[in-house]
Amino acid sequence: MVAFLIGAILGQGSMFAKIVPSPTGMNGYEEYLRAADIANTPDFKAYGLWLQSRDTAYAPPQDVDPKDPDLVVRRKWADRFRACCSLIARGNQKPVFDPRGEFTPETTFPEFSQFRQVIRLEAATAHVDFADGQTGSGVRHVEDSIVFAGKIGGSLLIGRLVGMACDSLAFNELDDHWAQLSLTDAQELEAFFGQRLGGPSPLAETVESERKLGQLLIERMFSKPEDLAREVGSEDDQVALAAAIAKLDPGAMQQVRAASAASIDAYYATVASALTGPEPGWLTFKDPPDASQADDSVQGLAARLVELQRVNMSHIFVREAADRTRMRLAYLTAKAVEFRWLNGRLPTRIEEFSTLAERTDATSGRAFQYKRDGPWFKVTRDNKDALGGVGIFTASVPDPNAAPIRP
Repeated sequence: MVAFLIGAILGQGSMFAKIVPSPTGMNGYEEYLRAADIANTPDFKAYGLWLQSRDTAYAPPQDVDPKDPDLVVRRKWADRFRACCSLIARGNQKPVFDPRGEFTPETTFPEFSQFRQVIRLEAATAHVDFADGQTGSGVRHVEDSIVFAGKIGGSLLIGRLVGMACDSLAFNELDDHWAQLSLTDAQELEAFFGQRLGGPSPLAETVESERKLGQLLIERMFSKPEDLAREVGSEDDQVALAAAIAKLDPGAMQQVRAASAASIDAYYATVASALTGPEPGWLTFKDPPDASQADDSVQGLAARLVELQRVNMSHIFVREAADRTRMRLAYLTAKAVEFRWLNGRLPTRIEEFSTLAERTDATSGRAFQYKRDGPWFKVTRDNKDALGGVGIFTASVPDPNAAPIRP
C-alpha cells in the first residue's frame, strides 16, 4: 500500500521529486516529504475538511456516508492512509535536515502546509486507537507527532512555528484521554516528556539557520549594486534606503556591508544567548528599537538594512515558552496518573508525585498547582505573567484563573 500511494503521487509531479532529486534514504525529511505528498491529494484532504465542517458545502469523502458519526469517519481516514503515519514513524528514526541546502528569498516550502494535515491524521488515528482501547498505540501516535514537530524546525523559523502548531494538535488529542491511560502508558509518557524537556529547545537550531539566511541576504544585496533597489524593497522607506546606499563610494559601501553582517551576527548571538539562559528571560526579551530612517551614516544605513532582514523574536520566545510549559504540564499529569495506579487513589497534593524542581514553573519560578476536579484532577500554572494562557500561537491576557491541561 505504501509503495502504491507513493508511486501514484510521484507520477503526478510531487514535492518529494522536486525537493529531493537524489534520495539517499538516510534523511528522515525524505519520508516526511513522501507523507506530505500523500496529504496533498484530494482524497486525503476530503476527510479533514469533512471532519472540520460537515455542515458546510464540502462534500464527504467517497466512502463516507453523511450520516456516519465522527468516529467512523476518523476510522476510515486512518485505515485508508495509515501508510502516511508509517512514513512519519520511519522518518523520526533518522537524522533530519532540509535537503535543499542553501536557501534564497525565492525558496518556497510547500510541504509545511501539508505537514499540519499529516499531524491531523496522526491525531485522528490516535483517537481511533484510544476509542478501541489500544492506548499504547494511541500514545505512540502522539509521541510520533511531537518528535516530528521538533525535527521540522531546523531550517527556518516558519518550520518551527508549524512544529508548534503540530505540538498543539498532538496535545489536544492526548488531553482528551489521560483518564484512559494504563500504568505503562503513563510511565512511557513520563519518560518521553522528561527526555524532551531535558534537551535543548528546537528553536536553537532555527536561530542559527535564520542567522545564516540573514547573512546570505546581506551578501546578496551587495553582490550586484545595480540590483540593490530591487533587493531592498519597494516601500517608501526602503526606496529611500536603497537610494542612500547607491550614492556611497565603493569604500563606504563596503563599510555598510561589513557593519550589516556584523550586526546580523550580534543580534542572533543575543537571541541564542537568551535562548540558552533562564526561561523567565524568554518572556522579557526585547526586540531592538526601530532604526532611524533619517540616519544615513554607515552605522545608520547598516541598522536600517538589518531591520529589514532580521526576525523580531520576542513573540517567538513567548510561543516557545508556551510550548515547553504545556509539555511540563503533560509530564506532571503523566506522573499523577502513574501515582494513581501505584497507590490506588489520586494524589491529594502535588508534593506526593513530584520533586521541587519538577513542580516549579521554569517561566515564572512559581509552583505549578494540582487540584482535584470532580472525579479527576487538573495540573495548572499561575497565569499572572507575560505568558498568559498556555496557548501555541497567542498568549492570552493574564487571567486570575489557571489554564488547565484537560481533562
